[in-house]
Amino acid sequence: MIPASTLRSKIALGLLVLALLGANSGCTTARPAQQAVPTPIVLERDIIQIEGWLSATGEWMVNSERDYQTYNPLGKNERDRCVSVVNDTGADRSDFAALDGKRVVVTGFAQPYEELQIGPAFADTVMSRRYFKKEFVPNFCHRELVFVAKTIQLTP
Repeated sequence: MIPASTLRSKIALGLLVLALLGANSGCTTARPAQQAVPTPIVLERDIIQIEGWLSATGEWMVNSERDYQTYNPLGKNERDRCVSVVNDTGADRSDFAALDGKRVVVTGFAQPYEELQIGPAFADTVMSRRYFKKEFVPNFCHRELVFVAKTIQLTP
Protein backbone atom coordinates (compact mmCIF):
# COMPACT_ATOMS: atom_id res chain seq x y z
CA MET A 1 0.00 0.00 0.00
CA ILE A 2 1.27 3.49 -1.00
CA PRO A 3 1.38 6.02 1.82
CA ALA A 4 -1.17 8.84 1.40
CA SER A 5 1.50 11.57 1.37
CA THR A 6 3.36 9.88 -1.53
CA LEU A 7 0.11 9.37 -3.42
CA ARG A 8 -0.82 13.04 -2.97
CA SER A 9 2.68 14.08 -4.18
CA LYS A 10 2.39 11.93 -7.32
CA ILE A 11 -1.10 13.25 -8.07
CA ALA A 12 0.06 16.83 -7.51
CA LEU A 13 3.07 16.26 -9.77
CA GLY A 14 0.85 14.74 -12.47
CA LEU A 15 -1.58 17.64 -12.31
CA LEU A 16 1.31 20.10 -12.49
CA VAL A 17 2.69 18.38 -15.60
CA LEU A 18 -0.76 18.39 -17.24
CA ALA A 19 -1.26 22.05 -16.38
CA LEU A 20 2.12 22.97 -17.85
CA LEU A 21 1.50 20.98 -21.02
CA GLY A 22 -1.93 22.51 -21.44
CA ALA A 23 -0.67 26.02 -20.83
CA ASN A 24 2.28 25.54 -23.17
CA SER A 25 0.17 24.24 -26.04
CA GLY A 26 -2.09 27.26 -25.81
CA CYS A 27 0.87 29.63 -25.90
CA THR A 28 2.34 28.49 -29.17
CA THR A 29 1.28 30.78 -31.97
CA ALA A 30 2.34 30.93 -35.57
CA ARG A 31 4.37 33.99 -36.39
CA PRO A 32 4.37 35.53 -39.83
CA ALA A 33 7.50 34.79 -41.82
CA GLN A 34 10.07 37.46 -41.19
CA GLN A 35 11.45 39.16 -44.25
CA ALA A 36 15.19 39.08 -44.65
CA VAL A 37 16.82 42.42 -44.08
CA PRO A 38 18.37 43.52 -47.37
CA THR A 39 22.15 43.60 -47.33
CA PRO A 40 23.49 46.65 -49.14
CA ILE A 41 25.48 45.85 -52.27
CA VAL A 42 28.99 47.19 -51.79
CA LEU A 43 30.22 48.70 -55.02
CA GLU A 44 33.73 50.07 -55.03
CA ARG A 45 36.26 50.47 -57.83
CA ASP A 46 38.05 47.16 -57.06
CA ILE A 47 34.91 44.98 -56.70
CA ILE A 48 34.82 42.01 -59.10
CA GLN A 49 31.61 40.32 -57.96
CA ILE A 50 28.17 41.41 -56.79
CA GLU A 51 25.20 39.37 -55.63
CA GLY A 52 21.49 40.14 -55.48
CA TRP A 53 18.16 39.96 -57.30
CA LEU A 54 18.39 40.53 -61.04
CA SER A 55 15.98 42.74 -62.93
CA ALA A 56 16.63 41.79 -66.56
CA THR A 57 13.88 43.80 -68.20
CA GLY A 58 14.76 47.24 -69.50
CA GLU A 59 17.92 48.39 -67.79
CA TRP A 60 19.65 45.51 -66.04
CA MET A 61 19.88 46.01 -62.30
CA VAL A 62 20.95 43.97 -59.32
CA ASN A 63 18.93 44.72 -56.20
CA SER A 64 19.63 43.97 -52.56
CA GLU A 65 16.03 42.94 -51.93
CA ARG A 66 13.67 40.64 -53.75
CA ASP A 67 10.73 43.05 -53.79
CA TYR A 68 12.23 45.74 -55.98
CA GLN A 69 9.15 46.49 -58.11
CA THR A 70 8.37 49.62 -56.07
CA TYR A 71 12.02 50.47 -55.56
CA ASN A 72 12.95 54.15 -55.56
CA PRO A 73 16.74 54.61 -55.70
CA LEU A 74 16.49 58.34 -55.01
CA GLY A 75 14.86 57.62 -51.66
CA LYS A 76 17.94 55.76 -50.39
CA ASN A 77 21.61 56.35 -49.66
CA GLU A 78 23.88 55.36 -52.53
CA ARG A 79 25.12 52.22 -50.74
CA ASP A 80 21.51 50.99 -50.36
CA ARG A 81 20.56 51.48 -54.02
CA CYS A 82 20.38 48.96 -56.81
CA VAL A 83 23.38 48.52 -59.11
CA SER A 84 23.08 49.20 -62.84
CA VAL A 85 24.56 46.28 -64.80
CA VAL A 86 26.04 46.44 -68.31
CA ASN A 87 26.03 43.29 -70.45
CA ASP A 88 29.58 42.44 -71.55
CA THR A 89 29.09 38.66 -71.36
CA GLY A 90 29.28 38.16 -75.11
CA ALA A 91 25.76 36.68 -75.06
CA ASP A 92 22.55 38.35 -76.14
CA ARG A 93 20.50 40.04 -73.40
CA SER A 94 17.57 37.74 -74.20
CA ASP A 95 19.70 34.74 -73.15
CA PHE A 96 19.34 35.97 -69.56
CA ALA A 97 15.56 36.49 -69.53
CA ALA A 98 15.06 33.34 -67.43
CA LEU A 99 17.17 34.89 -64.65
CA ASP A 100 14.82 37.88 -64.24
CA GLY A 101 13.69 38.05 -60.61
CA LYS A 102 16.21 35.42 -59.50
CA ARG A 103 19.09 35.75 -57.05
CA VAL A 104 22.32 35.85 -59.05
CA VAL A 105 26.08 36.27 -58.76
CA VAL A 106 27.53 38.66 -61.31
CA THR A 107 31.27 38.75 -61.99
CA GLY A 108 32.98 41.56 -63.81
CA PHE A 109 34.24 45.00 -62.82
CA ALA A 110 33.02 48.36 -61.59
CA GLN A 111 33.14 51.26 -64.02
CA PRO A 112 32.71 54.95 -63.16
CA TYR A 113 29.55 56.07 -64.93
CA GLU A 114 30.96 59.51 -65.76
CA GLU A 115 33.89 57.89 -67.61
CA LEU A 116 31.60 56.11 -70.08
CA GLN A 117 31.53 57.64 -73.57
CA ILE A 118 28.66 59.91 -74.56
CA GLY A 119 26.98 58.60 -77.71
CA PRO A 120 27.61 60.12 -81.15
CA ALA A 121 24.06 61.28 -81.88
CA PHE A 122 22.97 64.86 -81.22
CA ALA A 123 20.34 63.59 -78.74
CA ASP A 124 23.06 61.61 -76.92
CA THR A 125 25.10 64.78 -76.53
CA VAL A 126 22.17 66.91 -75.40
CA MET A 127 20.93 64.28 -72.93
CA SER A 128 24.41 63.05 -71.87
CA ARG A 129 23.50 59.47 -72.80
CA ARG A 130 26.44 57.26 -71.92
CA TYR A 131 27.43 54.01 -73.59
CA PHE A 132 29.63 51.03 -72.84
CA LYS A 133 30.80 49.78 -76.21
CA LYS A 134 27.48 50.02 -78.11
CA GLU A 135 25.16 49.46 -75.15
CA PHE A 136 23.26 52.43 -73.72
CA VAL A 137 23.65 52.66 -69.94
CA PRO A 138 20.80 54.66 -68.34
CA ASN A 139 22.07 54.26 -64.74
CA PHE A 140 18.63 54.53 -63.17
CA CYS A 141 20.21 53.35 -59.92
CA HIS A 142 22.05 56.68 -59.70
CA ARG A 143 25.34 55.32 -58.38
CA GLU A 144 28.74 56.75 -59.25
CA LEU A 145 29.75 53.28 -60.49
CA VAL A 146 27.98 50.81 -62.76
CA PHE A 147 28.92 47.13 -62.96
CA VAL A 148 30.13 45.57 -66.22
CA ALA A 149 29.05 41.91 -66.24
CA LYS A 150 31.34 39.23 -67.66
CA THR A 151 29.26 36.35 -66.22
CA ILE A 152 25.83 36.05 -64.61
CA GLN A 153 24.85 32.88 -62.79
CA LEU A 154 22.17 31.75 -60.37
CA THR A 155 23.28 31.91 -56.75
CA PRO A 156 24.35 28.43 -55.65
